[in-house]
Amino acid sequence: MLVKKLVVANGEYTVNGKTKTRWVNIGALHAKDDGKQYVTLDRHINLAGFEKKEGDTRVFAQLFDPDKDRAYTPGEDVGF
Repeated sequence: MLVKKLVVANGEYTVNGKTKTRWVNIGALHAKDDGKQYVTLDRHINLAGFEKKEGDTRVFAQLFDPDKDRAYTPGEDVGF
């Protein structure tokens, strides 16, 4: 069962004068029937391509609730 979307910020865009973050789905957090959780990562994602802080080698990802009104598509660009 899909629990959360795993997303990474990938730049910004402007809508009606407001700056928003562009999010890219890179995987998902799932739960098994026994309650154990696991993460799946989309294999086409190259984490080295995302922005990083100066002097830091990590990529920061966030967990978002899945959109209940539509199906999750691995690797889908989502601008929230």
